Amino acid sequence: MTFIKLFGLLILLTVNSGISVNAADKCENFDAEPSHFISLYNDSKLLGKSICDTLGATVDLDSLLGKYVGFADNLDKTIDESFNTTSYYNDLKVQVKEFKSLSRLGVNKAELPYFRVTRNTTDFTDTHLYFSFDSWDTNGKVDTNSVECNKVPTCEELLTALEIAINQYKEPYVRLSAGATTKNISVLRKSWDRYFEEARSQTLWDAALTTKLEEDYLTQDKLVGPMQRQWFLVHPSLVIENVSDAIDGEETQQGLAVEWVGVNWWNKETSPVGIPIGVSLASIYSSRPTVDDSGHGVMFTFNNSFSIGWAKHDDEDGLYVSVDFLGLLTAKKERWSDYKDKIKELKFD
Repeated sequence: MTFIKLFGLLILLTVNSGISVNAADKCENFDAEPSHFISLYNDSKLLGKSICDTLGATVDLDSLLGKYVGFADNLDKTIDESFNTTSYYNDLKVQVKEFKSLSRLGVNKAELPYFRVTRNTTDFTDTHLYFSFDSWDTNGKVDTNSVECNKVPTCEELLTALEIAINQYKEPYVRLSAGATTKNISVLRKSWDRYFEEARSQTLWDAALTTKLEEDYLTQDKLVGPMQRQWFLVHPSLVIENVSDAIDGEETQQGLAVEWVGVNWWNKETSPVGIPIGVSLASIYSSRPTVDDSGHGVMFTFNNSFSIGWAKHDDEDGLYVSVDFLGLLTAKKERWSDYKDKIKELKFD
């Protein structure tokens, strides 16, 4: 699956995953009535409203499928009635055959094809008009300089009217879902902004470990907000440690703490204890004449900024505190590009 198709699928799945919209007032948003094929246009509108009404709602797939197949059959009849004497009738029938086959596979709202009528924009001497559904590569064409296309109505007028009539079955859903998507992306962006403002600052190693351990969440088939947990790997902190059994004057010293591995629930709403809290296996390195320089123990972090830890230096106990010194030196939002790169790697491996 190409990146563009996957991205489109992610957008549509996000829209369908619980956004509440008042579709009743917005599912009548159709293009103006064309000058031809009014009956097909009205059938397309009925199907378009039915599809649009399913946005954010439970779908009766059998009922919707019946309407979809019925519309495809009506389109086939319209082609037979209105284009059977044209030179491009067979090309249209190929397109309709593909559309009918697709309709019988089910209502996949991520891939409802448009009918396109276009000119060749790379060769201005080309007098052909091209038409096709955009879900496959086979194009039909007609020479607009031909005798039949100079009659009234012209081939271009007929095909353009057919394009409008067909596409109403998708038009209101696309417009409504696009608006809902924009709203949802805005909400998610605010959630990520909050994450980078409030959560603990992380190194590149921390971000890599977090994306790996939270892979199931981050690679869902929809856009997601920030994960509930952060993970840490060889994460450094400056600390102040007190070892009460050290010689006088050496009890309190600066030191370097390293969290070998840790986890932090950064959001109080999803924390298991109701406040932002983290725990890590950590070591501390500080220098005292009569105490072993290295100590090993556990560190707790509160409110994403203040840490308190215990370390065992041979037979001596040390207690230390830390502030998020790394957060003072780095912009937390610098990790945004790290997360985007890592998530992309996970999705497309």
